[in-house]
Amino acid sequence: MLLHPSTGEIWVHEHGPKGGDEINIIKKGANYGWPVVTHGLNYNGTSITSETSRPGMEDPI
Repeated sequence: MLLHPSTGEIWVHEHGPKGGDEINIIKKGANYGWPVVTHGLNYNGTSITSETSRPGMEDPI
């Protein structure tokens, strides 16, 4: 987690499942989607979900 020196935003790295690591800018009340949306896979290679984005949920940077 770090504080952006110019904007004051809080940036967070989140460890996700296989291929699903994310960098997010934290916003009060925001929904970051897990496990409804993700770019990651289960460790056995199967899909967690086919959705990588959804209205009302924040996309990773």
